[in-house]
Amino acid sequence: PQAGTLTVREKATGKEITFTLEDIKAGKLTIQSGDEKVDVDVDADAQGGTMSVTTNQGTMVLGGGDGSQVPDWIPGYPGARSDSFSNVRVGGENSGTFSIHTSDAAEAVLAFYEGKLQAAGFEVEKTTLETNGALGGTLVGRSGDRTVNVTVATQEGETQGLIAYTEKP
Repeated sequence: PQAGTLTVREKATGKEITFTLEDIKAGKLTIQSGDEKVDVDVDADAQGGTMSVTTNQGTMVLGGGDGSQVPDWIPGYPGARSDSFSNVRVGGENSGTFSIHTSDAAEAVLAFYEGKLQAAGFEVEKTTLETNGALGGTLVGRSGDRTVNVTVATQEGETQGLIAYTEKP
């Protein structure tokens, strides 16, 4: 074993996993076993945190983040607070989710996304549902290898939305 590493050996198989101590101190964890390698990176500050897991198959990013992983073809709702970003990249496919929060009515949010997606060439299917006088709904937009799902509902005076997207290579 090298200095500054921790190696764990499974008795039954003799398989070894090596951890780098410096990376662990910095919020990074590299696990290597033979030719297989997994990198875990945890980053936190006052605004939240993210965790990235990278393997030879792709990268997954979970956590608060700043939305920089959201593709530019996903319209951002004006004035909304966005959070709970997650993103997965595997085999060239990029998918993810995030939440939006606004004081605007659900109808306005649905109309915004329907208009923006149609203007960008997406075929859009819309379903609405009214429960106890509150409107909610779902949009599914498809354009080539891109799909976006928008689900919105109003709760306690705030409209909340979940945006999910996928882009295939």
